[in-house]
Amino acid sequence: MYLNKKIPQTYIVTILFTIIFFSNLTQANAETKDTNKNITIKTPCAEIPDFLYDSFTKYGRIPVQYRVLDESYTSSNPIVFTKEWIKNLVDAANFRNTYYYGRTDYYLYQAIEKYLPYIKNKEIGVLGSRLPWYEAIIISFDGSPTTIEYNKIISQDDRLKVMTVDEYDKNPKKFDTLVSISSLEHDGLGRYGDPLDPDGDIKAMAKCKSMLKEGGLLFLSVPVGKDLLYWNVHRVYGEIRLPLLLDGWEIVDSFGYNEEDKQNNSEFVQGSGHQPVFVLKPKYN
Repeated sequence: MYLNKKIPQTYIVTILFTIIFFSNLTQANAETKDTNKNITIKTPCAEIPDFLYDSFTKYGRIPVQYRVLDESYTSSNPIVFTKEWIKNLVDAANFRNTYYYGRTDYYLYQAIEKYLPYIKNKEIGVLGSRLPWYEAIIISFDGSPTTIEYNKIISQDDRLKVMTVDEYDKNPKKFDTLVSISSLEHDGLGRYGDPLDPDGDIKAMAKCKSMLKEGGLLFLSVPVGKDLLYWNVHRVYGEIRLPLLLDGWEIVDSFGYNEEDKQNNSEFVQGSGHQPVFVLKPKYN
């Protein structure tokens, strides 16, 4: 039985502050160009540009709701994962507490315990980190996490390595396991100032293949429900987009997921929503 305790209030304030001000694998004030009209669009933007609407909605098959957020920021002031912050989060993870995504954390604990040989004493790439909660969970299971972010992060704890995407691309390495929790659904929507890309999430999944050692696994969580583009906050994955996201991957296991979930109205618009955890293995042609 897992505990469902909350992290002390002081840490909640700190984490929420970070969520508000720091991005999810993105760069601030990126530009997207409509080459047909020679128009440059800076993100975030309030509406889907006309020339990208069909691509984002799969020609109108995916409905759109709007709640525009601007969480772009400059990278001149790096995020600091302090030693005390990480220690407190690891302590919470050792008690198997859940936090921001509640049930998803519970599913992740289950997944890691079942596939512990892929975590314990292994090198884990953490994609899309805004705060070191999932890194703390990995540390609590004796894994060695490396956070990969577009913007600069400083880690004051030797148990947690950090690198920017540019640093990774210049000197790529392969990981035993990758962990991406509630991250890919944001890619390409411009919420964090990133360039608009209707297939940003799918391209990120393709890149994950090159980041894994042979036999490695990806622990992935995204919101699942009836297909929805909640502009510019996130995507919800249903009958249309979930197969596209998982194309080229074998579902080794899942936690909290049922096929019927793709037909459910998502609570993610108003709350944390339903985000199961998939354990995936690349398919190679």
